[in-house]
Amino acid sequence: MYKDTPKIPFFMIKEGTRYVVELVCGYPQWWRFNLYMMVVSCDSQGNTLSFKNFTDRVYDVEYGARRESPKGYDPSARKAMIESDPCHHIEVYVYAVTNTFPDSESIKDSPPFDATLSVSADGVLIAREDYEVNQWGGLTIAGRRFPAGI
Repeated sequence: MYKDTPKIPFFMIKEGTRYVVELVCGYPQWWRFNLYMMVVSCDSQGNTLSFKNFTDRVYDVEYGARRESPKGYDPSARKAMIESDPCHHIEVYVYAVTNTFPDSESIKDSPPFDATLSVSADGVLIAREDYEVNQWGGLTIAGRRFPAGI
């Protein structure tokens, strides 16, 4: 899951860094998930400086709902993105919440698919991580710190 995330030496991490966090997914039915993302900016002591969030709700969550893809939906055009305030490091929280069940009620017919979380620091990519999204339970990334090793 974290195979592409390099460890940045602690002395190279500095106050005032701006991080950009992006979540993308090419799965054709990505519309079946509402996206919620929050980035917490922290100083070198771990104190919270600010919060920024992103919300993309396609449909309200409704138990047992079966819906169609929104007209003109293009999964490659859907991207969750947040730029942090200047800080030392960040904590990332991502929730992809199922708003519509898969077509089949059989778990074997609805395998997980990948979503990619990317993090840049002052324009330099420092992490690219693939996560499996469960078609029934969605995705939760809670409190993931960047740069790695903080």
